[in-house]
Amino acid sequence: MDALSHVLFFKTPTGKIDKNCTLSRGWQLHHAAGEMLTVRWHAVLDGKARLHMPGGESLILAPGAIVLLPHHSPHLLSQSDTASTHLLCGSICLDFSLRFLIQALPDILYLSPADGNSDHKWLNDALTFIALESGNGISGSEALCAHICSAMFILAVREWLMSVPEQDGIFRTLVHPRLGSAIKNMLSTPAHPWTIEELARSAHMSRTSFAQNFKAVAGISPHALLTTLRLQLASQLISRGNSAIQSIARDVGFASESSFHKAFVRLFSCTPGEYRKRVKLLSGEGQQADI
Repeated sequence: MDALSHVLFFKTPTGKIDKNCTLSRGWQLHHAAGEMLTVRWHAVLDGKARLHMPGGESLILAPGAIVLLPHHSPHLLSQSDTASTHLLCGSICLDFSLRFLIQALPDILYLSPADGNSDHKWLNDALTFIALESGNGISGSEALCAHICSAMFILAVREWLMSVPEQDGIFRTLVHPRLGSAIKNMLSTPAHPWTIEELARSAHMSRTSFAQNFKAVAGISPHALLTTLRLQLASQLISRGNSAIQSIARDVGFASESSFHKAFVRLFSCTPGEYRKRVKLLSGEGQQADI
């Protein structure tokens, strides 16, 4: 069984349709950060939409495209042209056992298979089907939509792994039979001052063997990956509360606010304070949208 199937086989995600609507006249939809282990997704059936993220990312969603937000990050959807936009929006709930998988995924999964291939045909047919099934009250509709949403999530993760291999180092390490325990320890207690020796012991490997294997599988050193994980966790904490930046830096394992500030800028190209301002702007000053 392949690694992705192994992770998801016994804990299949379940999804649902939250909104099926057509919007016009310069619409904007603000979304505050939501619950972890709930993946938010949006699909465009007609028209176009633009997605804005707090890290500065901006994507145009064309008909047939689906964007999934594994970390349920704050975001803004807005009209991209003068035509009305038919949106299909939903959420996918993940089991607690998949919390480490979520941390290994990027903020955005963009699913838009090339015209003509089997994934493209299935996805178009699936979106049309669940749009018709949504809210029709026919027996079994909710179960059908739940399984199709689950399939879309798995397809999106698979496409990301296949198309952007340089970004799957965390995932490859997470599913490694021995190195995976080290990643889980980092994620469980990021503030702990982890040493190579401690991580090696958790993987039942010597220090030298662990360091060499980790670099070969993850593509970066254990310390570099730990720093990345700490910063990703920090961005989620900034998105979900008003804790002081200094407190967040300490909670994720940085010795000083200054070192946290510098590392955050390197990864997100903005300061933690600027990131928080973007979060508030995208979430509509904290008011959760109804879609």
